[in-house]
Formats: sequence, C-alpha cells, structure tokens
Amino acid sequence: MKGSPAVVPNIAAQTPYTTKGETSTSSARRENPAIKDKQKIAAGNENGPPPPQKRQCAACMEKLLYSDLAKLSCGHEHCNECLTAMFRRATAEESQYPPRCCRRPISLELALEFLSHDVVRDYLEKKLEWDTTDRIYCCDKKCLAFINPDAIKAKDAKCPKCNNKICAKCKKIAHGKDAPCSKDEELKQIVQVIKRNHWRQCPRYKQGID
Repeated sequence: MKGSPAVVPNIAAQTPYTTKGETSTSSARRENPAIKDKQKIAAGNENGPPPPQKRQCAACMEKLLYSDLAKLSCGHEHCNECLTAMFRRATAEESQYPPRCCRRPISLELALEFLSHDVVRDYLEKKLEWDTTDRIYCCDKKCLAFINPDAIKAKDAKCPKCNNKICAKCKKIAHGKDAPCSKDEELKQIVQVIKRNHWRQCPRYKQGID
C-alpha cells in the first residue's frame, strides 16, 4: 500500500534569515528597536558629564556648588550669605573693616557678584568714611552725618543731609572768614604747652609727643 507523500516543512519561512556565523537570537536583538534605545541610553550615561561636585563654605560649612562660592586670596571659599554678613559687619563697625579671612582683606572685586546692590552701595559709602583720616561730621547732634572731603569748599564743608555748613578747621558751625576759628586758639595753647615741656609735635595730629 502506497502511503501519502511526505510533507517537507518550509524551513526558510520558519527560520529568520541569518548571516554566516550569526544566530537567530542575535539577529533579533540587532533588529529590535527597544534594545537599540536601551543601548544608546546606557552608552550616554557612561560617556556623559559627571554630576557637579559640591564644595564647603569655610564659614558656615554648608556644601554648595562650586559656582555658588567665592574663592578668596587665602584659598578659602565662602558662600554669598557669609560674604554678605561680613560686608554688613564691616559697614556697621569700623573695627570689622575691612572684611577679612585669615587676616587678609577680602577684595570687593572678588565678592562683587555674590553681594546685592544695596550691600555694595552701603559698603562703598562707609568705606569712604573709614578710609578718611581727618573726618568731618555734621555738628548738629540730630544729624551727625559724615561729610565727604570733596564737599569742602574753601574752609567750609556742606552737610549732605541737613545742608548745614561746617568749618573744616574747627568742625563747628561755619563762622565766616572774618570770625576767629576756635581751633586756632586751642592750637596756640597746645603749642605753648609743647614748647614749655620740650615735647615734639606730631605733624599729623598736632599733638605733643613725649
């Protein structure tokens, strides 16, 4: 009895085409777009930039990004809050002027981008006062404003707040050119005491030196 003809399976239709030495599994992975996307992401993570490093503020010890810290001449780094506090103290108290780190003055140029406009303005106004040796203040006790040396005309200085005219010599209310200056009389008495005691006279402050 003759049997039915044998059915030969279509191997080409069931098996995906592969090149020589390549398995069907590796071919599927090569052609799978999801696998390709994962491979790209993994490669990007490996070759991408490292996470930003944080550094420590020398004053408050808080860790911040490098761009948020000012590097001073002594090598220490400070955040904007600590720099602001130092410049405010230097503005309020002459003993804290200039602001320092490791006993070195902090340059305003180094700290400028970390300070607000108001802090810089107030500091510069006070800096002029602290840097002036022979200072003139308004003699009105309700005012007592510092008078910029540039405001001195002839021998009188004009107060920028109350507009009083102050004698730059005796530092009292301006008394006119013809009126005697009380400081002249005081200076004469000082000179007499210096001569009598054979002292030297300070060329800057006109006081006696033993």
